[in-house]
Amino acid sequence: MQATTHTVTVRPVTDADDAFLFALYAESRAQEMAQTGWSAEATRDFLKSQFALQKRGYATSYPGATYTILQVDGIDGGRLTVDRQSDCLRLIDLLIASEWQGRGLGTDILRALMHEAQGGKVPLRLSVAKGNPVQQLYARLGFRVTGDIGQYWAMEWMPDLGPREV
Repeated sequence: MQATTHTVTVRPVTDADDAFLFALYAESRAQEMAQTGWSAEATRDFLKSQFALQKRGYATSYPGATYTILQVDGIDGGRLTVDRQSDCLRLIDLLIASEWQGRGLGTDILRALMHEAQGGKVPLRLSVAKGNPVQQLYARLGFRVTGDIGQYWAMEWMPDLGPREV
């Protein structure tokens, strides 16, 4: 993995981002879709329906979430969805375009979220698909599996709360 030498900024998602967000989503599922044997049209239609379902599901489950576009050196390069709840910071989605992966960007974003959670003295929680290699990164950063939720593992990083009064 290369060290991050890029400037990463975030900006709010707008309706004008739909094409980019769909392309990013489709790219993230390309390997899975290649195994189906479906036509390009059937694959696109399926991905569009799944993308719409995911978008509605996030909006329903996390109405207070912040939806942002990650820009790398001014170029749209990913998406980040975070819900700042009273009892935790919840990472709902972090997706980086393949051209920017392997450069430490995800690690830097996770560390920034961990720093925010530390400051708020709340855990950082997320879920990850079982078998997803990114789980190794989460473990390396100190996340622990806290539950089995079907096809996903619930994971949590706890901030250092310092000495506790007895």
